[in-house]
Amino acid sequence: MNKFSIYLFDLVNGRSTLRFIKEFEQTKKLTKEELGYYQFRKLKKLLIHAEKNVPFYKKRFQEAGFTASNFKEIEDLKRIPALERDDLHYYWRDII
Repeated sequence: MNKFSIYLFDLVNGRSTLRFIKEFEQTKKLTKEELGYYQFRKLKKLLIHAEKNVPFYKKRFQEAGFTASNFKEIEDLKRIPALERDDLHYYWRDII
């Protein structure tokens, strides 16, 4: 598939495939340490988004004493309780 075909696919389907391909190509060149740092930044960005936009995670983070913007190391994630089946059953509206 060439870039033009992917562009058309993205345009029709409202996707960002080309952006992800470019990002993937860039990350292939990273060292192990750089890749770890890159992944950490992406995870922190995701946690900040969840805390700001998903009521369930905002509450879950507050109850755990976790603030996404203060996320400094992977060990910090241990403070957040794992998502369980009952959470999905009872709080699905707040998760979506």
